[in-house]
Amino acid sequence: MTNASVTNPSDILLNNVASVAIFKPKFNPQSGKIFSDELNILGTAFWAGEKKVLITCAHVIKGLIQSPVELAGLLVIGYKGDFYRATIGIVDDQHDLATLDIVDKFDQPTIAGIIISKEYLAVSSQVAWAGYPLGNFLLNQVHQPTYNEGVVGIEKRIEVFRKSVQVSGTVVGGYSGSPVINKIDGAVVGVVSNGPQNSGIFMAISFEHLEALINLKLS
Repeated sequence: MTNASVTNPSDILLNNVASVAIFKPKFNPQSGKIFSDELNILGTAFWAGEKKVLITCAHVIKGLIQSPVELAGLLVIGYKGDFYRATIGIVDDQHDLATLDIVDKFDQPTIAGIIISKEYLAVSSQVAWAGYPLGNFLLNQVHQPTYNEGVVGIEKRIEVFRKSVQVSGTVVGGYSGSPVINKIDGAVVGVVSNGPQNSGIFMAISFEHLEALINLKLS
């Protein structure tokens, strides 16, 4: 099964990613207000699967867990220029994944949900990802995500508790939580997690862990 309704894989990415951010009260006498909301982009989230489960990395929202909103800030999802209040659902620290739930009324017909891959890609397969690198620095009025491409460097890396795909491509802070898709069928093969800074290599959490988390969320 593929994202047949979307002929261009880049459309799949750009229509299904959102920024993960916080609005944090900040004293600002220069603005004439006692407090002003300061937006801080933490990372990226995306809608996965036919049920459109909102996914990000656990480390993106880790600082918000067990902290009062006065200190941590108000969690929001930014999508095409609008912000929606959100809450944290399931956190899987072991695989660095988490689910989010939007609290406000949210109805976006362009969101289809990115399908989950069923197999690992061969080395040199072309992949793409999109997200919100460098936080507020690259943010514009329509909240447009940044698109990027690379290739599979190592098909599957197996650690003690985690499987991942090694990708040859550049990521910076803010891309965490971005879906990595197969450029041929648009299926997500992994989630951007981490990588040595400016190394041209990063790790994407395997689709196997993503699918397991979605199944847990929907059970």
